[in-house]
Amino acid sequence: MPINSDCVQLKDLFGIAYPPIKVQCGFMPGDEKPIPAGAVAALLRRNALPVPDMPESFTVIRAGKKLDSEGLRKELEALYKAAHADKTIAVESIRLTREVYIAAGANYELVVDTDKFGSGYGSLVSGDVKINFSYTVKVYEQGYVISAGLRAGDELAGAVQPELIDITNLRSPLVHDIDGLVAARSATRGKVLTVDLVQTRPERNKGDRVTLIYTSGKIRLEIDCIAEASAVVGKTFPVRNPSSGRVFTAVYLGEGLAEAK
Repeated sequence: MPINSDCVQLKDLFGIAYPPIKVQCGFMPGDEKPIPAGAVAALLRRNALPVPDMPESFTVIRAGKKLDSEGLRKELEALYKAAHADKTIAVESIRLTREVYIAAGANYELVVDTDKFGSGYGSLVSGDVKINFSYTVKVYEQGYVISAGLRAGDELAGAVQPELIDITNLRSPLVHDIDGLVAARSATRGKVLTVDLVQTRPERNKGDRVTLIYTSGKIRLEIDCIAEASAVVGKTFPVRNPSSGRVFTAVYLGEGLAEAK
């Protein structure tokens, strides 16, 4: 027999002539449970009611509408996309602890932390129904993947290709614009191009002339030196005084100038 609440009453079993006395509670939408006749008879006697002929047990079903897990996945994805309209988001799976039913005509809410990406946990709440679930959500951004092996100093044009990249667990930010950049170190084919793999194109290369500025108190010297490595603005690099052969560590200032550290 169907019921529409979480409790079955005597009148549900025997008709409206019986008082609204609860027999058993805890029925969730979609639940189907047997109630032994002995338990019902004991309840009738406690309430000084006659015990009629009964079957061995009563099968009670709480009415409910079954929700489709794929539909719930799409709803969860819509929540994430609404919270992050600037990102490409995909909820790849949703795993329920049990089949989900809600009372006929009832509304429900998916409760999740939309600031969390990767593996997450949430709950579906509808009246007296609360069902937990787990899910996996991924975030994608447009970036570059290395299509040919790179060595330090290599130009990026022709060695990378644009691609939509999963950044859910990416530790370093993506490179979105390769203009003016070169490889900072070696990188293999298929690797995602992140900011730790690139640097600004050097203004001076190994063997080029640079002017080293040395200051000590009021003393300022400018020494014509030779770069011993590529020079990028704001980065340290070695320079050699060709007269003495001495090598200094300097910070490249730009336009051929470097300051001794």
